[in-house]
Amino acid sequence: MPLSSHQSVLDFASAAGAGRIPGNSVVTAFGHINNAGAGIANVNLWQPQVAWVLPSSPVGIEYVSTSASDGVAGTGARKILVIGVGPGFALQIETVTMNGTTVVASAYTWLAINTMVVFDDATTGFGSAMGNVGDISAKVTGAGALHGFITAAKGVSQHGRYTVPAGYSWLVNNFFFLGNKAGSPTASYDTDAIFVSPNGLLIYGLPLTAQNGQALTIGLPKPPVPVSEKTTLMFRIASVSTGGLNISGGCTGILSANV
Repeated sequence: MPLSSHQSVLDFASAAGAGRIPGNSVVTAFGHINNAGAGIANVNLWQPQVAWVLPSSPVGIEYVSTSASDGVAGTGARKILVIGVGPGFALQIETVTMNGTTVVASAYTWLAINTMVVFDDATTGFGSAMGNVGDISAKVTGAGALHGFITAAKGVSQHGRYTVPAGYSWLVNNFFFLGNKAGSPTASYDTDAIFVSPNGLLIYGLPLTAQNGQALTIGLPKPPVPVSEKTTLMFRIASVSTGGLNISGGCTGILSANV
């Protein structure tokens, strides 16, 4: 029997993550850049090291890998699961059968892709590589702007952003950042946590400067900070003092259905 937050013997976040409270789930937005390029500025916290922009209207998407092994009969990713928001910021989920280096058109149009993950399908299974062999991209139809990316061998996207579906709020209670480069004790990087309105307005919420190897964990006051429906929270790298840094960051919160 589902439990309310008052009945649960677990704390609310744990109960939501365990599926014990209907309409609530735990969502994590995590991003990572390996070997950041010298001079990068205002790029999203994801491996492509480019800026992501919320489109003004839903766009068609094409999926493709840099490896022919990522296909239905290959040794890599045979299917991927894609989760995000479509027209009207409605929650949208798609299962895609990969075709290697040949593009596969999405059956839907998208405003934002939150997560892409290699899918263990009951029929096709997955290849012997146990993940994607090449980089898998989701681009606007016609090799346009990049909207999703799975780094080779990672198996899941690390976009460093999350767009809240219509009808939900995302209650965020922490942020985490870590940058590191061996042999560079004075290296530093500047980050921004940015809220993007449904119309694309950027609101800078949390500018931070961190030194090499310094972990920043920021616990937000209770109650958690609500990110409203149709709003995107994304992490960007404003600048780096030197190239070669490996930078990670993200946050966790409870996605709660509005009542």
